[in-house]
Order: sequence, then C-alpha cells, then structure tokens
Amino acid sequence: LISMFKKPFSTGQSNIVGGTDRKKLRRALEKQFPSLDEASLEVVLPNKAGELESLKLAAPRREHIYKLDGTPILVDVSGKMDLMPTIFTLWKVPQMVPLVHVKHPAVTTYLVGGADLMLPGVILSPEALPAFKRDAFVGVAVPGNPAPLAVGVAVCGREDALAKQTGKLVEVKQVYGDTL
Repeated sequence: LISMFKKPFSTGQSNIVGGTDRKKLRRALEKQFPSLDEASLEVVLPNKAGELESLKLAAPRREHIYKLDGTPILVDVSGKMDLMPTIFTLWKVPQMVPLVHVKHPAVTTYLVGGADLMLPGVILSPEALPAFKRDAFVGVAVPGNPAPLAVGVAVCGREDALAKQTGKLVEVKQVYGDTL
C-alpha cells in the first residue's frame, strides 16, 4: 500500500458528529491509545468544543476522516474504529505514538515523495528507538524537530528492527504535503 493520501481523493457522505458519537470516538481513542492522559485527550478531541465532522471516502475505499474545525485529526483506516492520528494531531500531541527518527534530513525527501521508511534511514540505536510492536502506528520525525512529518504502520517491531537493520520499517500512510 502506498500513502493513503498521495493522490487526490474524493469523499462520499459528510456528517457532523453529535455528542453520543463523539463520546464513542473518545472511548475508542482511550482504548487504542492508553498513553493519552485526560489533558492530551482533550487536545486531540475536546469533549464539547469545536465542530467535529466525519467524512467517508468514496467507494471502494472504506476510510473515514474525522475533522475538528476543518483540520483532519483522525483517520479510521478500516471503517471499524481503527483510528490513526494524522500528523496534524501528532504536532499537538507527539507522545500519542512512538516516534522514530531518520538518520539524515535528506531521507525526508523520499518520504514526502511517497516512499516508505526503510531501516537504513533510521537511527537504530537501542537508546534512540522507542518500543513498538508490528502493526502499531508510529510517527516519523527528524532529529531536533519534535514535529512528526509522517505517520504510518510499523512493518516489524522494535526488536526485529534492531536485529535485522535492513528492509522496511514503516509503511507510510500520511506524510506532510500530501492531499489530506
């Protein structure tokens, strides 16, 4: 799979999310991201403040995009509450997912161009690589800049990454400058 938003996409239905559905979404967030404290959860998805909109992508895609006051904050990647934070959300709450750091800023050129993150482009020291499991959402950042430039799914876990040091680490789903 390539980046979900590398090319322009069309949306189907659009709805304003009401109070009950907003609470369900918050509960799903709490369950999927247990590291979020109440203050961080309020930053990601305020209890009442702001207009929350749900956009369903046009068939055959199943994704839903949740926008808060016009900014995409979450993507339901399966249509079944499998929530991925967008980079816009990670800019506000970077601790929501583990962050891997690229070795050199030049690696970002490939990511912005739509490439996945390969292990040789990542700082792979045990001190620098956070704990994560295969299929977990991870953010990608440049050393010295806490704002992630991409978010994706880990193709292997931390231990495998440290052991093999070659191959793909992150299947990029959203990157700075894409169509989202």
